[in-house]
Amino acid sequence: MRHYAGMRVVERMVMLCLLAAGPAFALDVVVTAPPYNAVPDDGLDDRAAFAGALNAIVVAGGGTLTVPCGNYHFTDRITVDLAATAVTMRGDGTGVSIIHCANTNGLFWFNNTSNGNQLTITGITFTADQTGGTAVQVSNPSLSSAPICNLKMDIFNFMALTTNSYFTHHILATNLQQPQFINFFIDNGIRGPSIDGINIDGVNSPTFDHGYTRSVGIGIYLTNAMGNVFDQRVYQVNVNTGLWVCASSSTNCTVTMKNCHTNPQWEAVHIIGASQVDLFEGMAYISQVNQPYTDYTLENCTNVSVQGCNFHQVFFGDSSWRTMIHLKGATTGVLIKNVIFDGAGATNSATAIRQDPGVTGVTNVMNIIKPNFNF
Repeated sequence: MRHYAGMRVVERMVMLCLLAAGPAFALDVVVTAPPYNAVPDDGLDDRAAFAGALNAIVVAGGGTLTVPCGNYHFTDRITVDLAATAVTMRGDGTGVSIIHCANTNGLFWFNNTSNGNQLTITGITFTADQTGGTAVQVSNPSLSSAPICNLKMDIFNFMALTTNSYFTHHILATNLQQPQFINFFIDNGIRGPSIDGINIDGVNSPTFDHGYTRSVGIGIYLTNAMGNVFDQRVYQVNVNTGLWVCASSSTNCTVTMKNCHTNPQWEAVHIIGASQVDLFEGMAYISQVNQPYTDYTLENCTNVSVQGCNFHQVFFGDSSWRTMIHLKGATTGVLIKNVIFDGAGATNSATAIRQDPGVTGVTNVMNIIKPNFNF
């Protein structure tokens, strides 16, 4: 009896410790289930259900919000502070679980007041029914202080219903550590300089893998970037600029781009201030050039390697507007190897490599130079 009583005391002490430390299990909820009761496909506002479910998960210390198949509508965006929790929003798949932006403000703003959060979004389509707004915005207070803030998005897409309905920003974020964007498709109704696909200010070691952006101003736009930027098998078509990276001035930033295919209007890649750049087996082309156009711009970068890339295709227009590789500022230590320069158009010639004063240490090895353009 004494042994039993002692065990009960120990169990109560353990239970009190667990309660003090927070919930033992994450909260998993379904947005269509009570008490949230979102009704898909009825065309009515579902904001209250999503906001209630997400805030309940945060209060519980983290968990998963399941979004079953169907169409959900937001007449305004919702605001959620993730605090220091891990939250997953999981749909049944792209084109299956669809959230419609029926307003000009957007869908989600995670305005986090503390670090230590992790947001995962998977299996969801975000659709712009009207003009403007930010689909997913994540605001974190700091990049450098621990613990880190992370965003992972996998198997997702953004779509506009017509050419007159579009998101101004698809993903807009600040201060992310090692975010991942995998298996994505961003298709906008209109292209403009203020419209971007993925825009992050303050980012450490992001990964972009198996993606496609179309008809946006800048496909991937990174400022104050540090760590290792990794971009692999991402296709960008009918954008103004494909990949723009501006490295942080306070720490090193390396950029690796592999097997990417870019067909922009103004510029395929622009990298500023990176301590190392590796551009491997990329393809860049444009259907016409009648304005200043550059495939790869490398500005104030060091330890640059451009290998196995292919610059081709100007079907018509004046290709004298085109520069395939532009080395700017104090860029130094450049290896250009096994590159095919074949960008001549119907009239005049393109420039393969433009090297500004101040650029040093450029080596060209085993490149294929097609006729009718300037080296």
